[in-house]
Amino acid sequence: MEENKDKSNIFFVNLTTETVAPSINTRLHKKKDWVFFGKDNLFPQYLIDLADNCAIHNALLETKHKFIQGQGFIFDGNRNQVKKAEAFVESLGKDFLKKTAVDCAYFDGFYWQSIFERGGNVAKLKHIDFSYIRSGKMDNMGEVNEFFFSPDWEYATTKVNYKPEEEIYRPKPIAIWGTNDIELKRKRGELIQGKFYKPGKLFYAEPSYIGSLNYIEISAQIAELHKNNIDNGMVGSMHIHLFEDLSDAGKRKKVEKAINDKFVGSENAGKVVVTWSTNPDMKTQVDAIPVNDSHDMYAHLSGKINEEIVAAHRVPLALAGVKVATGLQSDQSINRVSMEYFQNTVIKPFQMLICDKLQDVLKFNGIDVECSIKPSQPIDLLASDELMLQTMTKNEIRTKVLGLDELDGMDNVQDNVQKEE
Repeated sequence: MEENKDKSNIFFVNLTTETVAPSINTRLHKKKDWVFFGKDNLFPQYLIDLADNCAIHNALLETKHKFIQGQGFIFDGNRNQVKKAEAFVESLGKDFLKKTAVDCAYFDGFYWQSIFERGGNVAKLKHIDFSYIRSGKMDNMGEVNEFFFSPDWEYATTKVNYKPEEEIYRPKPIAIWGTNDIELKRKRGELIQGKFYKPGKLFYAEPSYIGSLNYIEISAQIAELHKNNIDNGMVGSMHIHLFEDLSDAGKRKKVEKAINDKFVGSENAGKVVVTWSTNPDMKTQVDAIPVNDSHDMYAHLSGKINEEIVAAHRVPLALAGVKVATGLQSDQSINRVSMEYFQNTVIKPFQMLICDKLQDVLKFNGIDVECSIKPSQPIDLLASDELMLQTMTKNEIRTKVLGLDELDGMDNVQDNVQKEE
């Protein structure tokens, strides 16, 4: 067999970046006083990044938090007690409930910091960004007695020594609500944690849409792929053939670095395939590898991804802007039932969780009332004519939208907006 005198080889320069979803499991660190939330302790930041980069996921989160927020707190009980409760809530600020609802939508939980007055009562509640808090470890009794606050856990997780100007990032302990640590309570108050019970999830709340995280990430990546292809003039990958000896690994790395410096970036998609052979008389050849028809596959995949994301959020299709015709009964009836189901199974539990925690604080202050959140109707939030016709009766449209009187016999009548083919 004749020896190949023209030493040739091939290597690939990958211009794409590999993204791996962080581990969601909690982790104990011997040298840290807090429990890691995710392998890198940045799981809340990861969820925020997903919301920022996936349009439909972000829209669903906004819809959920608006429904959770409703139309504000309402109280029932003795008139004098109700007035005290209303005055306390008014002192919290108009964004207190909204911020709490946003955290519920994003993370399925929230944190409030209680500020005490000299008499011992809670003077004020302060909403704390969910992503700023990490749980302390369990004591010998299996209880968590403190949390830790930092506005930048990416910085604080790996930092050991802090300069004076960096002290703001040092994790600071906050006692849990109902603590016996009087000294810590006086220093920073107490932290109230709102979350649902889940087996094996002692330290942190986790989002109900957790099963769709891969779909959400894929959705963002597909959007980025299409943007990159458009920015790159819809040009596919590139093949570069160099007529020089690149058998030396060091020289090959320099060439790879030069190609990366030239072509890598958010506006360049795909890969560069580099081949070489030892013929100094030949010039470098650069060929474009044409784009295939994979965009059709991505278009089909996008539809499937959107369905999975909507299903994970348990948001009615009408609210998500998805139409469905079953042929069994009117779409309006189905949408109306799904709206009620959404309110009762998704929104109401969050509202009850918020109200239960607020009632604990009010009762601590000697205020005995029943708290609830006045629910919002879809038309109040979305103002969509089509959605209104899909979910409201004629009398509801007359009274709530048009300001007209009710008509007899129209309580359960809806317009049939579905046109026959």
